[in-house]
Amino acid sequence: SNSVQKERPAGFDGKQGKLMLRNTMVLKSALAVLFITLIISCKSNVQEQKFNAFSQEFTKLKSTYDEKFRIISTSEHYHSLIAHKNRELETLLKKYDQSITLDEGELLKSKILMELARYQEAGAKLEQLSKKDTELSDAVNLARVQLLIYRKKITEALTLFKGIESNQTAGPEIVSIY
Repeated sequence: SNSVQKERPAGFDGKQGKLMLRNTMVLKSALAVLFITLIISCKSNVQEQKFNAFSQEFTKLKSTYDEKFRIISTSEHYHSLIAHKNRELETLLKKYDQSITLDEGELLKSKILMELARYQEAGAKLEQLSKKDTELSDAVNLARVQLLIYRKKITEALTLFKGIESNQTAGPEIVSIY
């Protein structure tokens, strides 16, 4: 009876071949992990850059309109300014809505949605963020307090705020709550 044996390339016989094969597999796995880590790191860096641009644009827009609101003289001018501000906020939100996935970006989006009186959407984003245990937990809860105030749910807002008040530092968001 003829038995057909597969020929193995030189160097793949016995223990040495198994060791070489194992080392190759380990090297491939290590390279795959390194590659994935590099991709995640690059994506994270890109996300941070996009978030920073988003945040800077929002801050500039907000301060521009805060300044304009200080010098308003008529209700007509006020309503016109609100309409312009809202259009610019909508444009900003659309510009970054799909491209930023960082929690910080989602928190900023929720604040913009509150500015636009889109409370249900803001609440949904804040609810998702509140389920995560992150460094942003207090900031998320503070935004939730603001949302409750906008919705005129003062008792709920105070209850939530009392739970986070001791962790807060004085700033414009805290002052607006007081």
